Amino acid sequence: METATAAIEGFRMAVEAMPSGGVHPPQVSLLDYAGFRIQAGLRDKPTRWEDSVASIAYADEKWSEFASKVIDTPLREGFASSLVSQRTAIDGHDLRGAQAAVTTEFDLVEEPETAFAGK
Repeated sequence: METATAAIEGFRMAVEAMPSGGVHPPQVSLLDYAGFRIQAGLRDKPTRWEDSVASIAYADEKWSEFASKVIDTPLREGFASSLVSQRTAIDGHDLRGAQAAVTTEFDLVEEPETAFAGK
């Protein structure tokens, strides 16, 4: 998992280095990063719960930075709900629940970029 974590961190650094003004806010890609990081922690043996707690906190922070700009109400509500589900599962050390919630996040973040861009 060391290699996966290093690759995920490389992805985060690349996103943070990109100039703003792209197709969608950088927070969208950083939410992907948080999901990848959580997923890696859940697959590790033993499960890296502490890293997952930090990653969901990071996801919450990035979501709060642009959630109000998501004009698609069901998408906004669904994404917020997926973060709550992740946090609840991670806090409860519910591996299957956390994995399912991360999958939901990945599905939602793949929604049309225009919904996240507020266009």
